[in-house]
Amino acid sequence: MRTHPDNCGYMHISMYDKGKKTTRLVHRVVLETYRGPCPDAMEALHRDNDKENNDLRNLRWGTKQENMDDLRKRNLICGPNSHKAMLTAQNVQEIRRLCTDGVLQKDIAKMFNIDRSAICKINTRDHYKWVKETKDESNKKSIRSKDSVGR
Repeated sequence: MRTHPDNCGYMHISMYDKGKKTTRLVHRVVLETYRGPCPDAMEALHRDNDKENNDLRNLRWGTKQENMDDLRKRNLICGPNSHKAMLTAQNVQEIRRLCTDGVLQKDIAKMFNIDRSAICKINTRDHYKWVKETKDESNKKSIRSKDSVGR
């Protein structure tokens, strides 16, 4: 057995049986071992949001909504494809503003130390859908849609 973090900082455990590798999230293994199988529509949550703290007292089963509400309340979201990177709602809004202003995604990715594909997903709202647009973003969209109607 060997433990290692994934790209967002969650610890995984790799186990081998007769040469076949199985990889599992440590926090899920701990909860399943001591609290039983994951209930339907639930996921493993860290009470303190420390992804490396897999002590049973720090873990619980909860809904996706509870997890997202907690992250929003603490203003912490894991940056995709970046080990332990944390993006705030303000970071996401700034990324979208820079994209709207024509800054290259590869340059934005370097600024925030995350993968370019994450910038694309943030900009297209595949990630961080809950982050509201700034008034500036809304105004630029309105101006662009008026421009396209007049053509």
